[in-house]
Amino acid sequence: TLPQQETGPAWADAQAAAGAANWWNSTWFGAFHLSPTGWLIHEKLGWLYAAPASGGGVWLWREERGWLWTERSAYPFLFERNSGSWLYLFGTAEGQTLLYRYSDGLWFDWKPETGGKQE
Repeated sequence: TLPQQETGPAWADAQAAAGAANWWNSTWFGAFHLSPTGWLIHEKLGWLYAAPASGGGVWLWREERGWLWTERSAYPFLFERNSGSWLYLFGTAEGQTLLYRYSDGLWFDWKPETGGKQE
């Protein structure tokens, strides 16, 4: 018999990271650690709660930002339900995770340790 291969969450289409329990690599979402409760820590976005969307993709929740939706064909764009706006995850540089909100043209630091509170 062949050893059973671990499968990650279907929404992420992820492969298990070698030698790191509960760590996953997704070609579109990046690296993340997933707990059995649905909480994950993402390499750029920090702690999020993931809930698969019925029409595809995933809803991601943080107390400070509310619900964000994304999927393979949209990411690194995220739809922020509270503002009704699209965000663009630009990336990380010099300790900052920069996002751009299209509704008001605002760049902000996501600050994974604070959940994206703006200064």
